[in-house]
Order: sequence, then C-alpha cells, then structure tokens
Amino acid sequence: MILVRDSLKGKVKPFTFLIFLVFFCHWPSKAQEKQHLAPELWPEVQAEYVFKNTSFLYFRHQYRFTTNPDYKGLNAFVLDNQLKRIQFRLGYEQVFNAAWGLGGSQMFSFEPSRKLYFTDVYLRHSNFVAGLQIIKRVMVDYLQYSNTASVGRLRPRLDLDKSFKMNTFTIRLRAGYELFVYTNFESSKPYSVRGIDRTRLRTEVILQPNPHVSFTPFFTRQTDYNRLPNKLDDQTQFVTVGEKLNSITPIWGVEVRYVFFQGNKPFPRVIVPVQQD
Repeated sequence: MILVRDSLKGKVKPFTFLIFLVFFCHWPSKAQEKQHLAPELWPEVQAEYVFKNTSFLYFRHQYRFTTNPDYKGLNAFVLDNQLKRIQFRLGYEQVFNAAWGLGGSQMFSFEPSRKLYFTDVYLRHSNFVAGLQIIKRVMVDYLQYSNTASVGRLRPRLDLDKSFKMNTFTIRLRAGYELFVYTNFESSKPYSVRGIDRTRLRTEVILQPNPHVSFTPFFTRQTDYNRLPNKLDDQTQFVTVGEKLNSITPIWGVEVRYVFFQGNKPFPRVIVPVQQD
C-alpha cells in the first residue's frame, strides 16, 4: 500500500506521537498460562494500481502454513496438509494529501473447517519526527464465520519507518505493533471473557530495486489471548473460572509486490504497511 512523503512535516505536534506511543506500549495484562506454538510461514503476493493522486487499488493473495507436522490442513504442493489458510483481498485507499488516507477492503479466506469473510475500513496518518516516519492507522473490521458467531474488532497500529538509498536501490527498515480489540457488534459473545483478541509485533526489511517491484522479508510475533474452559467440581458443584492463556506464534514470511502506475510512468511514493488478519 502506498502513501506519498509527508510534506506537512512540522505541522503535527510532537505530543501526537507521544500519545500513540504511550497507547501502544500499554501491553495487555499478563496471562496465568502461556504456550508457544509451532512457527508459521506466510508467503504473499500483492498487485497495485496507483492513480496520479497516489490513491490506489490493490489485490492481495496469501498462504499460511504451519510447521507442525501433526496439523491436518488443506492440500498443497509443499508442506502438504500443513496449509492453514488461503486468502484473497481486494481493497482501495483514497489519499487526501501527504499525511492522510482513508481506505477499506474485502477479504475471503478458506480454512480446513470453515470459511471467513472480512470487511474493514481504516484511517491512516503519516508524519516525520527527526527523520523517522511515523505511520498511525486505526481500523474497524467485521469478521463473518461460516460456523460461528460474527466478530467486530478495533485495530489501532503504529509503525516506525526509516529508508536508505543506494543508487537506485531503496532499503526500508520498519517495525510495527498492532492491537486487536473486540467491539460490541454482537450482544452475546463466547469470547467476551477477554476483550483483547490478539497483538502483533512485526519487523520487516523492504527491498525495492525499482519503483515497480519490492521484496519484503518479515518476522511477526503474534500473541492470541484466550481463556481455558471453566472447571466444575462434581462434589461441590463449584465452578472455577478458566485461567487466562496467551498463545504465542512466531511467523516468518516474505511479500512480493508489483505496482502499476497510471500513465505507465513511476512517481515518488512510499510503501506503507499491509493489511493482515
């Protein structure tokens, strides 16, 4: 996804960045139990069409594999039966100026036992502080499952970005943190015992040999916030509330992106964080 350089640098007050930083550093409460899951592999491709005003339309395709050999997943050419999800996303972002953008997307996913439909709308802001690009995004998404209740989430995200130029080759280092918080889209929710769905801490290196093509290897530490089932004492009929459980998954991946420009002539732009669910 693309956003032009913030020419309004200096107009955004420093306290704006501090507010976001304090918010994202407020980590969810610690769990009573933790489990470390098998690493996952996420290869993905994205194609974009960028208009003259830098607004853009994009299509994204992703696979999610687990390295757990006992997992019974979808058939695949590699890591057969270890494929957890196949997903397709179509989206658009309207860029208003150098700092602000408004977008949305629709996604469809296959998993071994269900299908998922995602709809999201988000607002993005970008500015520079001491040569470091600060990208803030607030998203609301709505998940529809084929086998369970629907879910609404609020997803604030903060990314810190620094680019380096080597002749015509651009290298961009980026670190981001995203928080997934449940909303009240449904009155009765089996997941209401914990208000936070998950968090993601992601680091990536964007390698851009030319304006059309980029390769992005990345690593994500994903934490899902669950609760163990309640325990019932058969003699006293006393119910003990299930303990909190944090499930931690390391994710390795690579993104390949190709960009088409209106008029077939590239113009300056910055690759901004992708949308992932």
